Amino acid sequence: MELAAKAADRTLAGTMNWKETDDPDLFLYAGSRTSLAIDYYPMDKHYEFRVLNDRGTVVERFSRWPGPDENAPWIEPTPEYLTLQRLHDAARRSALRIDDIIEQAFLDLDHPDDGLPF
Repeated sequence: MELAAKAADRTLAGTMNWKETDDPDLFLYAGSRTSLAIDYYPMDKHYEFRVLNDRGTVVERFSRWPGPDENAPWIEPTPEYLTLQRLHDAARRSALRIDDIIEQAFLDLDHPDDGLPF
């Protein structure tokens, strides 16, 4: 879980860039010899963090539900769950460039283009 926490910190600091995938809840980071994936499963509200080698093989996997295990998912979230949630949120913001888009929206509102239909 230490790797997930460090990845979240680096992502929030802007030094890790994540990519979108065909799955709207899965985000990937590609390093020089390893990749990371963070996925969210909304049906049962759990996160999965995967470490992949340079061939794309999953070498480590961490899954966390909000509760102590998958059989008790509806109680107060565990610290590990909150770490994966934080990483997923940061990876999503990075991959979708949410902060850039919001900043551009503010700029557009401050300097409206008369040609816009609204």
